[in-house]
Amino acid sequence: MTTLRSSYKLKRFVSSRDPDFAAALLLYLRNTPANIRTDSNEITYWIDEFSAKFGDPFYVFGFYRDRHLVGYAEAAYFRTARLFVLDYVVIDESSRRNNVFYEFVDQLKRYLEVAHPEYRYGAVEVGYGPQQRHPSQPSALLIRLLKLQGFRVVRALYYTPRLTLDDAESGMQADLLLFAAGDVESIHAETYLSIVRTIYFDYYLRWKSIIPDPGNAYKKHLDDLFSKVQSSLGRRKTIVVNGHKALLSAPIKKPLLTVHRIVVFSFQALLVIVLVTTAMLGLKTIFRLSNSSFAYIYLLAVVSFVTVAGIVSKDARTVFAEIVSLIKYLSHRKANGLTTIESADKRSLPPDPDER
Repeated sequence: MTTLRSSYKLKRFVSSRDPDFAAALLLYLRNTPANIRTDSNEITYWIDEFSAKFGDPFYVFGFYRDRHLVGYAEAAYFRTARLFVLDYVVIDESSRRNNVFYEFVDQLKRYLEVAHPEYRYGAVEVGYGPQQRHPSQPSALLIRLLKLQGFRVVRALYYTPRLTLDDAESGMQADLLLFAAGDVESIHAETYLSIVRTIYFDYYLRWKSIIPDPGNAYKKHLDDLFSKVQSSLGRRKTIVVNGHKALLSAPIKKPLLTVHRIVVFSFQALLVIVLVTTAMLGLKTIFRLSNSSFAYIYLLAVVSFVTVAGIVSKDARTVFAEIVSLIKYLSHRKANGLTTIESADKRSLPPDPDER
């Protein structure tokens, strides 16, 4: 039996005049939400000018599956910080499969690692969505996929800056994910702030330098965001960088018990137990059973009732299962200190089945 396997290829566009660059740009525009989409004219300008003007390379990639263009990505490498930043990893809707994404990100990482073997960290921003305090469903999925590729969520506050000052929807709370060659469980707060500073001022601010900025308004916007991030750290010296454990652990789902079902089942069970208890007390009197014998027989009767109810009654089985689920759920939340995304300063993983 013949096995068909797809072939993949990553291509860097070194100039806006590359024949496939326009097609890749159209793919990007077609598959990127408007509120987070960079002006295509700016991309066209900076693909030719960024590296020459700032000395740090800027990359635009196309990704091909069986010779068909299916993906687009941007990246930049900052020599002083030894940091590469992946940006806009986009796959055409018709080709969105996990294996395509894995291969795309893997080839991007390998390309940048070979080009810059001295790198210290790689970074990716994943915005939550306008006015969101936790990731949207697509963002949560992207975070999980990136984690499977070795990226780790930094447990600290982060914001993506606005693309333009008059576009409030483009700035949002986000997760910053880091990639490192070694096994990183935490980083110094100073290191985190250095990474954020590089992204804000060596990437965003440079990028917007082609647009007139009276009074340095955009720089003030970045200054404000950086101050929020810095203040949120308080006196923390280190920041946890999440690994794979939470991602790969079995999901703990909130049980679906309703008050009505609990009350109805409890009333029925209580009625049966009252009848059993009355009958057992009568038997104790008639047969003059000792207290220990009565307790043993009574316990056996209760266990028998639960067993029989679980066998013959679907509702009973469902309620028993939900009670067990409720106990597990509460134990899990207690063990994890109720770490849900309830504030900007106490962040946890995205609310998705693999994370919660």
